[in-house]
Amino acid sequence: MKKITVDVVSCKATLRRTNLALWLIIGSAGFLPLACPSAQAAQTQGEMNLSAAKAFARADAELNRVYAGLLKSLDAKTARKLKTAQLAWLKFRDAECALLASKVEGGSVYPMIYEMRMTELTKKRVKELQASRKFFATEGAL
Repeated sequence: MKKITVDVVSCKATLRRTNLALWLIIGSAGFLPLACPSAQAAQTQGEMNLSAAKAFARADAELNRVYAGLLKSLDAKTARKLKTAQLAWLKFRDAECALLASKVEGGSVYPMIYEMRMTELTKKRVKELQASRKFFATEGAL
């Protein structure tokens, strides 16, 4: 049986170049790198996928909190309009993320790309809902 030797330093350098190329591709597609300590510590694709999923879960929890607060602050008619808008936005977000992640569909990086885009769009929506809350809290003419 032939013994196979692996140059660990060379393999790590290749992985770093591959990760850099992947991040450049992600950046060119409009994705933002995850800004959380667990993402920086992730070493394997599985760990990076899990980190991205956790980041999305945090963003989604914040979205639900802000949405619920805004909903409670509105009259019934405006609240129904917000519900309609939010359902449409959720459909858009999911479809948009599936579209952009389709570039890597079937690959091990797909869950990370999908979750990162979900996180990015969800954080943007949180800001939009926060701005809406301020808008609706303003009384009088605009």
